[in-house]
Amino acid sequence: MLLLYNIGIRLYYIYILLGSVFSRKARLWIRGRRGLFRQISNQVSPEDKIIWFHCSSLGEFEQGRPVIEKIKMHRPDHRILLTFFSPSGYEIRKDYQGADLVCYLPLDTKRNAARFISLVRPRCVYFVKYEYWYHLISILKKRDIKTYLISGIFRSDQIFFRSYGKWFRKILKLFHHLFIQDNDSAGLLKSIGSAAEITAAYEKLEILDVAAVWTLQKHDIDKEIAYVKKVEALGKDLKPFFRRPYGRKSACFEDSPELAKETEWPTRTPWRT
Repeated sequence: MLLLYNIGIRLYYIYILLGSVFSRKARLWIRGRRGLFRQISNQVSPEDKIIWFHCSSLGEFEQGRPVIEKIKMHRPDHRILLTFFSPSGYEIRKDYQGADLVCYLPLDTKRNAARFISLVRPRCVYFVKYEYWYHLISILKKRDIKTYLISGIFRSDQIFFRSYGKWFRKILKLFHHLFIQDNDSAGLLKSIGSAAEITAAYEKLEILDVAAVWTLQKHDIDKEIAYVKKVEALGKDLKPFFRRPYGRKSACFEDSPELAKETEWPTRTPWRT
């Protein structure tokens, strides 16, 4: 299956290359990746502490933006790398002030993935909602770089849950933690025995705040109690998910009882009227 995946990636590149003759979007896709590694090497130094966010396009960026800005605010000594797969995201957000470097994601070949990760050396990585690139994610796993999916959502008709989707399910198991939007997605992941830790929440905004708090704690990017007290967005509905997460033991308050004791849970979240 890996051979078919590699062939598919290269065929996709040829398809985009041919399409660039007729399509402006395809031309932007090709041009945006020219000199990508040189651009990164010129803007990233070995001393940089980088947190990498990847979004497929503009919609995924808007869902991940609260986490980007929250982490940027509470850890100014880290640099934010933001990558896009599609020109519709990159062209609109290439000057986004919340990131220190914005660029395209290289084509997911084994060589490209290894070179990209060696240049960036991220402390941790966030994939927003979709995008499951085998070579990138597998190399991150091998190098013990924590990789998260945030605002994820799954449907029963996706290839992961098909009888022939065994190889693709391996990609999900490479993630360290999956922050997902609903219980249905959690149930689907549980049905295939996902090895990643899972946290679910009822609302998209809530799961983004959970993702920010949980990963900030796990990476010691901020003082635990002081930060969690500031996150008013963690509403009452989320408390059960910290106490009884899906899959293996995963919730931050389960691991840190003092946080659960000292955190004040608001009766309403700020965006509810």
